[in-house]
Amino acid sequence: MTRPASATKPSGKSKQSQASAEPVVALKPRPKLFYALLVIFIVWIGFLLTLYFTTVYHRTDVHVESATRRALP
Repeated sequence: MTRPASATKPSGKSKQSQASAEPVVALKPRPKLFYALLVIFIVWIGFLLTLYFTTVYHRTDVHVESATRRALP
């Protein structure tokens, strides 16, 4: 039971008709939107770095400090 060659290969015309049925719309470059999003991203990263350096950076473990204070008479 073998299939004929025409059953396995699609015709070239059907591909062309499918491609022309849905035109591709190219996106327009929007430099103002790009720069606005870039500034928002930089502000967000700066905010996250500020949170990190004010809360976590250069802090020792709280549990280690309290254990050493309790051990000393």
